Amino acid sequence: MSRIEKSKGNSEIVSPEQSFDSIVKNLELIAGTDEVKKEIVSTIVDILSVETKYPKYQLKPVVKLLFPYVGRWGKGMVEENKWVVLNSLWLQSLLPTIEKYLKKSVKKIKAEIAAREAAQGKRSSLDVEDLDLLSTDRRALLEILRNQEVMAQADQQTASQFLAELKTISQRLERPLPLTIPSKPENARDEYALSYNERRSQFHGREGEMSDLKAFLDSEGMVRWWLIWGGGGSGKSRLALEFTLSLQYSGWRAGWFKSAHGLHEYVIDKGWRPDCPTFIVIDYVAGRAESVARAITHLEQNRDSLKHPVRLLLLEREGLDTAPWARQWATGSDIIHLMSALHKNQDREIGRITDDDLWAIVHSFAPDNKNRKGTLEALSRMDEQKRPLFAMLTGLAMQEGKDPMGWSREEILGWFMDREENLFWKRDKVTEGDKLLLALATICGGIELEGDQPKTLGEMLNESDLDRYRAMTGQPREEGRRRRAPLTPDIVGEYFVLRLFDEMDDGKPSNKKAWEDILTTALDLRSEWDEFFSRLVEDFLKDERADRLFELMENRMDGREMDGHTVSFLFAFAFRLIAAGKLDRAERIMGVLSHLESRMSPGASVIAKHHSMLSSNLVIAFGEAGKPEVGERIYRELVDLAGKYKEEPELRMTQARAAFNLVIAFGEAEKPEEGERIYRELVDLAAKYEKKPEIRLNQVKAAVKMVLAFGDAGKPEEGERIYRELVDLAGKYKEEPELRLNQTNAAVNMVFAFGDAGKTDEGERIYREIEKLAVKYEKEPEIRLRQARAAVNLVTVFCKAGKPEEGERIYRELVALTERYEEEPEIRLTQAEAAFNLVFVFSKAGKPDEGERIYRELVDLLGKYPDDRGLDIAREELSKLIKLLGDQSA
Repeated sequence: MSRIEKSKGNSEIVSPEQSFDSIVKNLELIAGTDEVKKEIVSTIVDILSVETKYPKYQLKPVVKLLFPYVGRWGKGMVEENKWVVLNSLWLQSLLPTIEKYLKKSVKKIKAEIAAREAAQGKRSSLDVEDLDLLSTDRRALLEILRNQEVMAQADQQTASQFLAELKTISQRLERPLPLTIPSKPENARDEYALSYNERRSQFHGREGEMSDLKAFLDSEGMVRWWLIWGGGGSGKSRLALEFTLSLQYSGWRAGWFKSAHGLHEYVIDKGWRPDCPTFIVIDYVAGRAESVARAITHLEQNRDSLKHPVRLLLLEREGLDTAPWARQWATGSDIIHLMSALHKNQDREIGRITDDDLWAIVHSFAPDNKNRKGTLEALSRMDEQKRPLFAMLTGLAMQEGKDPMGWSREEILGWFMDREENLFWKRDKVTEGDKLLLALATICGGIELEGDQPKTLGEMLNESDLDRYRAMTGQPREEGRRRRAPLTPDIVGEYFVLRLFDEMDDGKPSNKKAWEDILTTALDLRSEWDEFFSRLVEDFLKDERADRLFELMENRMDGREMDGHTVSFLFAFAFRLIAAGKLDRAERIMGVLSHLESRMSPGASVIAKHHSMLSSNLVIAFGEAGKPEVGERIYRELVDLAGKYKEEPELRMTQARAAFNLVIAFGEAEKPEEGERIYRELVDLAAKYEKKPEIRLNQVKAAVKMVLAFGDAGKPEEGERIYRELVDLAGKYKEEPELRLNQTNAAVNMVFAFGDAGKTDEGERIYREIEKLAVKYEKEPEIRLRQARAAVNLVTVFCKAGKPEEGERIYRELVALTERYEEEPEIRLTQAEAAFNLVFVFSKAGKPDEGERIYRELVDLLGKYPDDRGLDIAREELSKLIKLLGDQSA
C-alpha cells in the first residue's frame, strides 16, 4: 500500500494494483518506439538471467512475448507479495534505459518549457518542489513529463497521479545508504584524461590485489573492513573501481559512499541495515575517519541482527601504523569491536606495478613508441615510485607529439597543465575567477553548495560560470548544480594550486587579498583543507612554493578557534619546516601544540599525540643537524607529556622511539657516554612496561647503536659490556626473534670494532658466538646471513692486520656456508665480497699467485650463477678490480 499526496493537500489510499497500472500506462506512453522496447526487453533479459540463472537465449523470446502483457503480469506479482521486487526491476533498470533514449531531446524540451513558462509568467503545474528526493534519472523523466507534447497525450489527472506515484515509489526504493559507482558521465568533457573513472587506459596488472579483494569479500564474518593505502597516483581508486565493476550481477550491492553526511548518521541515526550483501568503498577516509569508525563499531556490535554481510574498503595514503587518523582510533572505548572487524588483522599497501604493466599503459597511448628500455628508465627517473599516473602522462605526451624522456616530475605536470590551458581552458574562455574557485575547491576537497555559505564563496560563485568550470574539471552539469568538484588526480590538483599561487604571488595587493579570501573561505567551510595540506607535504616536500602557501595559511588562522583540522595542519606545516631545515620554526609550532593541549581537555590526548610525534621527529632532525643537546631538551618535554597521559600507551612508544633516536644522535656526535645515559632511561622504561615488547625492541636497537658508537670511539670493551646485556635480554625473551636478530647485528659490529682496535682474536671470539647462534636457530636464515656478514668483516680485519692467510681460513668457512645454503643468494654475495678483499690484499702483499687463485674462484662463482642479478654489482666491481691490479703491476 502506498500513500499518495495530491496537489491540493488531500490524500487517498491507492492499491498497488492501481499504482502499477498507472506506471505501466505511462511507461508505454513514453517508451512508444520499437527501438526503446527492444532496449527494455534486452535489459529485462539481462536481469532475469542473473536472478533466475536461466540462459538469455531461453529468456529473450519469453520476455518479447510477454512484453505487451506486463500489466497483467505485474498484478499477479503483486498478489504474490512481490511488489517491491517488481518495482525494483522496472524502476532500477528500465527507467535508466528509457532515460538514455530520452536524454537526446531534454535540451530542446527544457527550452520549450522555459519559453512557455516565460509566456505564462508561472511554472508548470507538474513542477515538484522537492526534486532533491529523486535521483538523477527520475528527474530526467519529470522533465519529459513537463513537455507539452506528453501533456497533450495524457490528461492532467493521469499525469499528476503518475508523478505522485513515481515520487512515492522512488522514496520507497531509495536506498537508505547512498552508493554510487564513479563512471564517466555521458555529458562530461571527453578530453580530460586522468580521472580514474575515465578509464582511458586498460586496467593493467593488480592481479594480486584483485585476488586479495576477492578473499576479503569472501572472508568469514558479517562485518569486515580493510584499508588499502599508497601514494597519490598509485592506482588505489582505479583498483577499487575495477573490483566494484566486477561485482555487477554478483548479488552484491557495491559502490562508493560519498554522501556529505557521515556514514554513522545512516548506520546509527537512521538505522541502516543491509537488505543484500553490501560492498562499500570509502575514498579519502582520513577526512571522515571518526564517522567511519563509529559506523563500523556499531555494525560489529550488532552483527547478530544483520541478515547480510557488509564489507567496507577504505582508501588512503598512509597505513594504520603511521596515519594520524588511525592512531586516534586507538583511544576509543570501542576499539576492540573496531579492530576485531579488521580483515586479517592488518592493512594492505598497494604494490608497485611491474615494468610490463607500466609499458602497457604508455603503449596504449603511444603504440608507435618502440623504445621500451628508454621509456622505463625515463619513468623511473621521473617518479621513483613508478606510479601508473605518470605512465599515463608520459603516454599522453607522446601521443601528442612530445618527447618527455628527459622530463622531471614537475616538468610533465607543467606540460599537462599547459595542455589543459591551451587546448580547453582558453577555448572556453576560463577566467582568473574560475581558476581561483577551482583552487578553493581543490584545497577543500570539493565544495558542497548546500546551506549557508560564506560571503566570499558567494562572490566567487557569482564571478564563475558552471560551463567554464566544467571545462576545467570535466564535472557533469547535473553534479555541478550541487557542488564544485576539485581538480583530480590529487597530485595534479596540488600542482595546479601551487602553480596558480606562485603566478599570483607577485606582491600585488589584489592578488594577495584573493588568496587570503581563498584560505579564509576554506577555514570557514570547515572542509577537508587540512587533508590537502597534509598531501602537499608528502607530494611536494621541498617545494618552496608550498612553504609560502603554508605560511599564508598559518597567518589566516590567527585568532581562530583551534580544532582538529587546525592541529592536523600545524602538524603538517611543522613537517614541512623540518624538511626545509627550519627547525627553530618547527619547534615554535610544537610550542603552539603544547599550549593547545594544556587548555583543551576534550581532545587533548589527540593533540598530545601530534605533539609527541612532532617531538620525536625534531629529536631526529636536531640530531642530524649535530645538535643532540637541543634534541634532548625536546625529548625531556616528550617524557613529561608521556607521564601526563599514562593511559595513552602510544605516547610511551613515541618516547621510546625518540630515546632510540637520541642515542643515535649522541653516538654520531662522538659522545657515547651521553648516549648511554639516555640508553639507561630506555632500559628502565622497558623494564617498567615489560609486557610491551615494542618498547623492549627499541631498547635492543639502541643497544646495537651503543655497541657501534663505542666501537667507533675505539672502546670495544665498553661496547662488549652493552653487548652482554643484549645477549642476556635475547636469552630471557626467546619467544621474540627480533631480539636475537639484533644481538647478531651487534655482534657483527663487535667483530669490526675489535678488528679496528687490532684485537683480531677477540673479534674471532665474537664471531664464533654468532656461528653457534646460527646453528642453534638454523630455521632463522636472517641469523645465518649475519654470520656471513660477520665472516666478511673478520676477513677484512685479518687483511687489515696483514694476516691474509688467517683471512683465507675464515673465507673457506664462508665458502662452505655458501655451498650448504645454495638457495640463499645473499650469502653468495658475501662470499664474493670477501673474495674481492683477499684478491686485493694478496696482490698488494706481493703474493700474486695466491691472489690469482682466489680470483679464479670468484670468476667461477660468477659464471656458475649467470642469472643471479644480485651478483651484478660483483661483476661490475670485478672489472674495476682487474683494471686496478693491472695499473699496480704496471
